Formats: sequence, C-alpha cells, structure tokens
Amino acid sequence: MAADLDGIIRELDASYNPSRQSINDRIGALQGQEQADVAGLKGQQTEAFDGITQSAIGRGTFYGGAPIAEQQKYTATQFLPAVAQLKGKYISQRQSLGDALNDVNLDQRKTAMGVKQQRDAMEYQREQDALARADAQRARAEASSGGSSLSSLLGGGNPQQRQQQQAAPKTNPVQQAAYNDVFGRVQQQSDAQLKSDYKATMASAVRGNQKDKAKIDLYMQLRPDLFKTVNAGVLSNGSKLRF
Repeated sequence: MAADLDGIIRELDASYNPSRQSINDRIGALQGQEQADVAGLKGQQTEAFDGITQSAIGRGTFYGGAPIAEQQKYTATQFLPAVAQLKGKYISQRQSLGDALNDVNLDQRKTAMGVKQQRDAMEYQREQDALARADAQRARAEASSGGSSLSSLLGGGNPQQRQQQQAAPKTNPVQQAAYNDVFGRVQQQSDAQLKSDYKATMASAVRGNQKDKAKIDLYMQLRPDLFKTVNAGVLSNGSKLRF
C-alpha cells in the first residue's frame, strides 16, 4: 500500500476513472451534437429563403430586390439569434460537465486524504506497539538479570532453596535482618519507594547504624541499576561505606 498522497490517488484511479471517462465521453459528444443542431438551423434558413423567393416570384417582385431584403431580415432576426442561443446552450453544458469532472477529481483527492490519515494512524499505532513490546522485553530482561543476581547471592536458582536460604538464620543477626528487609522491599516495592528508603537508610548508615550499613551494601548488590557506586563516604565510626 502506498503511504504518500499521490500514490494513494493512483490506487483510487480504478474506482474513479469510469466516472471520469463517462463525463469526458459526454463532453466529446457535444461537438457533434452542436454541429448537427447548427446544420438544422441552416436547413431551416434555406427553407425560409426558398419560401421568401417563391413568395416574391408570386408577387412579381423577385427582381426588385425584395427577396434579398427579406432574407437578410430573416437572418438577423431568426437565424443568428437561434445560432447564438444554441451555442450558449452548449457552452453551459460544457461548463456543467467540466464542473462534474472537477467534482470527481476533488472527491478522489478527499478520499485519498482520508485513506492517508487512516494509514498514518495505523503506522503510528504499529510503531507504538513495537515500542511497547521492546519496553516490555527490556523490562523482562532487566527483571531476569536482577533475579539472576539475587539467585547468585542466595546460592542457587531453585525457588525452594532460595526460600530456605532466606529463612535460615545468618551468622550475624544484624545482617539477617538487613537482608530480609532489603529483599522484601526489592521484591514488592516500586523504584521510587526503594529510592526513598535508600535515602533514609543512608542518613542512618553514615551515623553508624550497622543494620543500615548492611542494607546500603545489599541495595547496591541487588539493584545496581538504581544505586550505582560513587565516591566512598566515611561513616561516623571511621570506616568507609561503599555507595
């Protein structure tokens, strides 16, 4: 299917050409009809001249110039006005048919513009759908990547093993609490909520809170796409925190 307007107009020619051809045929036929009508008027003029001549002969005035004067009068008052009226009629018909032809062309162009708008809308929707599919695919890939990192952190890809690993007590209860907190948030909360908690956790971590130090480290491990490593900061106890 054509995308440009001219191409669409050409596609519609098959529907509109028969109407155009019909109008053009009628325009072409006018010339012959006009000539035939003019010939009819000339025939009437000849008959009128013959009648004038016969009348003059009957009156004995044929050689007195009376027939010529009457013929000239007939031509001026009958024949020429009839020819002018006839030509005016055919001029009007040609104009009407020309207007009809223009209407066909205009309707074809309007239809083509409507088709183009529909195709443009379909193409736009197709592009939007493609972008949506690409976004969904990228989101799935990012989720898969995050899941793989989390699986590696937990020590395996089996869901049951991961749940057992999560529930099992850690060597350090503070780290266990930090892990359970961050893991639950990453699984359930939006990026905006995670960033909000990260900010609050950072404020506490720099004051020396051990659990929040561990949470910051876990945030960067589980969601490196949100929490990238920057210049190291120094905690209140003198140790350095990676964030």
